[in-house]
Formats: sequence, C-alpha cells, structure tokens
Amino acid sequence: MKVFDSAPGIVLERPPRRFLAFAAAAAAAVLIAVLGGALFYQGRAHAAELAKAKADLDQATSQASTLKGQLATANGKLATLTSASSTCSGDLAAEIGKVAAFAKQAAACETIRTKLHVKD
Repeated sequence: MKVFDSAPGIVLERPPRRFLAFAAAAAAAVLIAVLGGALFYQGRAHAAELAKAKADLDQATSQASTLKGQLATANGKLATLTSASSTCSGDLAAEIGKVAAFAKQAAACETIRTKLHVKD
C-alpha cells in the first residue's frame, strides 16, 4: 500500500494489522508474566521475612518470661540481703557502743594509774 503518491521513489508500507496485534499481545503477555513473577517472588520473600519475624518474636517472648522469673528470684534475694544487712548494721552499732565503753573504761584506768603512779 502506497502512502505517499506525491513523492516519487518513496514507498512506505504499513505492516499488516495481524502482526501488530500479535506483537502487542506478545508484549502484553511478557509484561504480565514479568509483573506476575515479580509479585509472586516479592510475596514469597515477604512471607519468609514474616515467618522469621514471628520466630524471633516467639523467642524474645520466651526469653522475657524467663527473665521475669529471674527478676522475681533476684528481688526475693535482695529483700533477704537487705534484712540481713539491716541486722548486721544493728549488730555493728551495738559493737561500736561496746568498744566506746571499753575505750572510756581504759581511759579511766589510765587516769587512775597516773594518779597512783603505777608503772607497768
């Protein structure tokens, strides 16, 4: 089919319409296949990431419950040690009082010794 009759020697032919339809259908099929494959691969990748994240969450939850138990045990030990420390502080105060009384008595003895002129 001649498109330009006025230009001598130039003949442009239009490709058959069936070829254009086939080429467009093939391009559309390839495009759909590529997009479908990409979406399928992306969906599988996200599913794998989601499964890994769920496994990590389950592991973290079990670790958290273990740590809560250890925290309760540590708090119990801390309460016991606090009461023991309080008892020791009271005993130390009593012993300091005894040492102060002994030092006072020793000073009094030294005063008597000097007044009586007693030599060791």
